[in-house]
Amino acid sequence: MATPDKSRGALWNLQRGYFAMVSLKQLEGLLRAALADYTPEDYAKEFAESQSFNGLVLQESILRATVLKSFSRKPPAGYRKKFLRVFVEEVEALEWEVFEEVWLVSSACCQEDSAKTSASIDDAGKTYFLDDDGSRYVSIPYEPFVIANGTTGLSAWDAGFYLVEWLTMHPELVRRKCVVELGSGSGLSGLSICKLFTPSSYTFTDHREDILERIRRNISLNGLQGIPSQSVDVMELDWFCSSEQDAERWKDTDVLLAADVLYDPDLFEPFLLTLNVLTANRGSQVAILLAVKIRAEETFRKFQITAESMGWVLEDISAPDAIGKVFPPGCYSHENCHLFSVAFKSSTR
Repeated sequence: MATPDKSRGALWNLQRGYFAMVSLKQLEGLLRAALADYTPEDYAKEFAESQSFNGLVLQESILRATVLKSFSRKPPAGYRKKFLRVFVEEVEALEWEVFEEVWLVSSACCQEDSAKTSASIDDAGKTYFLDDDGSRYVSIPYEPFVIANGTTGLSAWDAGFYLVEWLTMHPELVRRKCVVELGSGSGLSGLSICKLFTPSSYTFTDHREDILERIRRNISLNGLQGIPSQSVDVMELDWFCSSEQDAERWKDTDVLLAADVLYDPDLFEPFLLTLNVLTANRGSQVAILLAVKIRAEETFRKFQITAESMGWVLEDISAPDAIGKVFPPGCYSHENCHLFSVAFKSSTR
């Protein structure tokens, strides 16, 4: 798992934060640490060559690990431009000469940001490194708006990040299991789970075709198609009309996952009825994990009451130690994130 790693140095932590598009405030601290990450030998070598020290080799390394690094998805030009502005400010605060290529790259980013071509926007995205050697990662397109086309389903939400990190402490729950995710949204959680824990099958579900199509594109972008040991699928599932056909379709399900789906009280009963349908064949043999960001206590309490009235029991199995196991600090807020195990009151229905 990708955790802050002193052995790899501050440059690695900066690279992770940059590609995950953490806040500029977070980047300032990461840049400061990376610019301080040089040895006495580095200082002596540059000083001997130029009778001054400006960390030019260090600046070049930072540039090539971030803005100049080739990737299928890179932050949009506007973010890169702001990053470079902070970069220059931090270098000048040290009273160093700014590496010449920084100015050239910054100028190119400004031009690209002004042009805002459809190609540059379509290629923009966030990338999350999932392990410490950078070999496994998930990239998703950049979505500048929280709500697009009347839906929040294209965004990545805090509880989804937390679900992935929690599973690093319990990978056996999904490894080589048949997993179905409800309300998959952008697909970030499922993509990360597939790459980290290799379930035997993983089905992304949502109720709108535009969301499902985006998930399919993200699956293709992240190379999850055609893996012999893992079946990945995308299917429509409307909680308002789940049926016996859905129960038959997913009769072999081992695990049901859902993250940040409890934002609208009108969805509570349909969601719980869908759990009834999808566990009709195997009952308590199906593990149900629900990741929640409690934004309003009253709303969540209403969900608990609705669940209890329909025969469901929620057990809080949150683990604070899971935070930071995968994603870089600052890419999501773990405050008020919880993980619940959901089970029917009786083992027989």
